[in-house]
Amino acid sequence: MSDEKKAGYMFRIGCQTADGITVDMTGNFEIGATDATINKEFDRMVNIFSRQRAKTVLAGEELSLKNDRAALESEREELRKASEKETKNMSEKQHIVALKQSIASFETRIAARESGIESLKALI
Repeated sequence: MSDEKKAGYMFRIGCQTADGITVDMTGNFEIGATDATINKEFDRMVNIFSRQRAKTVLAGEELSLKNDRAALESEREELRKASEKETKNMSEKQHIVALKQSIASFETRIAARESGIESLKALI
């Protein structure tokens, strides 16, 4: 290997996302680098930015999923308790219907989050 340094063009790219993630990259293109070489390097950097962003979004989605599951279990428990009582008045019946709708909504949201999380994991 030669101790000679290659002449070229140095670049530095940095960005900060709205959620505070900072990414800073540096590199060097040799003199005479082709457009294809430069484009390949920039594509590589975009992929790194995208993966970093996906990791941040993934962490938030996993936390939201955990909270949704806890809320779903709470709603199921409340429905179980309400269903055990003899329901005679209309407001209690409406409450049970509302709980069932809430549970269905949570189940749909959880399924969507799980799907989104799998997609994010594929990016990383």
